[in-house]
Amino acid sequence: MSGNCCATISDRLTTSGSKRLDSIDIFYQNVRGLRTKCTNFHDNVCFNDFKIMCITESWLNDSFCNRNLFPDNYLLFRADRGYTDLNLTRGGGVLTAVHQSLAGCKRRYDLELNSECVWIEVPLPDGFNLLVGNHYFSSNTDVKVIENYFNSLENNLNPQNFRVVLLGPAHT
Repeated sequence: MSGNCCATISDRLTTSGSKRLDSIDIFYQNVRGLRTKCTNFHDNVCFNDFKIMCITESWLNDSFCNRNLFPDNYLLFRADRGYTDLNLTRGGGVLTAVHQSLAGCKRRYDLELNSECVWIEVPLPDGFNLLVGNHYFSSNTDVKVIENYFNSLENNLNPQNFRVVLLGPAHT
């Protein structure tokens, strides 16, 4: 599997009466295909305790069940590539898995302005919820398409109301 990245989101709120925000460990990896790595991937997930896992280039389709990738204590949100529509057999696709301990998590379809992205909102005790956007743009995506996407996001997101994390590969 390709390189990976881990981040921890944590704040200690000092305002009187406000709740402490526990840390949330987020794992990101561009896996370049899970089709042949399901068992190994599932075993690795079971031995770690990430609250949010974001995967790009999953290469999954309808024939792959979520339970073969993650244990039952994760809620999965997928955006598989439309292989039939694009006349392709592999590539792309994103997956975001959220541990059940992050109760109230929901998918934010209103922010999914690209076919290969997943946005989730995680409620936090201080009222500034966490938005996590997991994106994939192929290396041959026109720069204007990417610019338009992020300009649209900028118009739809208010970072004063949310903590925002954007994940995905940076192609050069």
